[in-house]
Amino acid sequence: MENFDVIVIGAGPAGLAAVFELTRARLKVLCVEKNGAGGTCLNAGCIPTKSLLKSAEVLRGVRDAAEFGVNATVENADFPKVRLRAEAVVSRLKKGAEFAVKKSGAQYLAGDAKIVSSALVEVCIQGEKKVFGAEKILIASGCEPRKLAGCRYDGERILTSADALKLSRVPESALIVGAGAIGAEFAQLWNSFGARVFLVEAAGSVLPLEDPECSAVLARIFRKSAISISTSARLKSAQVSGGLVEAEVETSAGVEKFCADVALICAGVEPNAASLFAEGSALPSTDSRGFLKVDSLFKTDVENIYAAGDIIGAPLLAHAASREGVLAARSIVSGECGTFGECCSCVYTSPPAASVGLSEKSAREKFGEDIGVSKVSFLSIGRAVAAGETDGFAKLVFLKGSKKLLGAQIVGAHADEMIAECALALKLGATLPDIAETVHPHPSFSEAIAEAARNA
Repeated sequence: MENFDVIVIGAGPAGLAAVFELTRARLKVLCVEKNGAGGTCLNAGCIPTKSLLKSAEVLRGVRDAAEFGVNATVENADFPKVRLRAEAVVSRLKKGAEFAVKKSGAQYLAGDAKIVSSALVEVCIQGEKKVFGAEKILIASGCEPRKLAGCRYDGERILTSADALKLSRVPESALIVGAGAIGAEFAQLWNSFGARVFLVEAAGSVLPLEDPECSAVLARIFRKSAISISTSARLKSAQVSGGLVEAEVETSAGVEKFCADVALICAGVEPNAASLFAEGSALPSTDSRGFLKVDSLFKTDVENIYAAGDIIGAPLLAHAASREGVLAARSIVSGECGTFGECCSCVYTSPPAASVGLSEKSAREKFGEDIGVSKVSFLSIGRAVAAGETDGFAKLVFLKGSKKLLGAQIVGAHADEMIAECALALKLGATLPDIAETVHPHPSFSEAIAEAARNA
């Protein structure tokens, strides 16, 4: 039996980040992944959806070309080719991730891991089982789409987000249940390729976890694109009949019936933890939703077993998982790991929305009347006007007295890139004058942040 200092279960963002940190410390590491290096993010989440969304962006750009003095027309979009491009992107990055693990000095196995004890891991590789010893075990097995009871998922008509990525065609019509990041991105994607989209959300707005003003901007853009939106609405039932999905949605006005080509159910995620432990092995404590509980050092309550990434719950974000993987690895190496820091949230719609730190609402709840807010519309930003991308704004939330930055919310072109400046400002404890006195390039979208800081 081969022994390792650490066995990392999962090669998604958390697992990969941990592997690189552990091998830099010259530990002997085994990384086991059953679904392909890169985890959900690379194989069935962030990367394929962003590849598809880029194709949709190009399509919209050609359609709007006349606005920029360019004569161009689109006869049709070859969606199979769009998918092939996305698959090629995933394949390339997956090979790169596997190569990076091996280059780091870690051993990589494509197999199904099962924890036998706090020092033993069994790996099933193409039907053959091998047992490996470990001083420490790090669980980074992530999550999978949560399925609603009463929905008969078939991968063709009633779909999870993973199923939706496998479709070789654009549905003629789609009922999307859940208007969070995933639902909103698919709504815009399919709408761009010509599908009639019905977006249903149980909360009172699309993107309910984002700043309400950001959500309102995107809702307006969605409706302008003929995406139908129903908020404060819940799915009662969905079934396939006659080759179509028939669904009943409960709204404030009563029960509304939908008939669509497909139904995409975006009902959150559930942790990949249930099958990780062999019968009779000690199970770490979990919360009410099944996420593993860890302490500040990413330790579970089972000796020598650690966990990081989506498997330990919110924030369920790839970049957060990467940071947790680094911190968990440091904890394993030295018994200390440092702090998590500020974590941005991004929604990759067009335009994107992004936020970091305290929202205006949460800041007022914490500090009351000591809160100030400064907002600048993209309509006043030269680069945005020149690019024809004036939808949106940058908002900074701060303490009135010290002008210390508490949070930022941006909706508009390149918001997902600009938010990093605000995250760094928060980490360094910067004030709005610090941001205002930083020379921003002109013309640039980032001037919206500088203007908001100057206007405070």
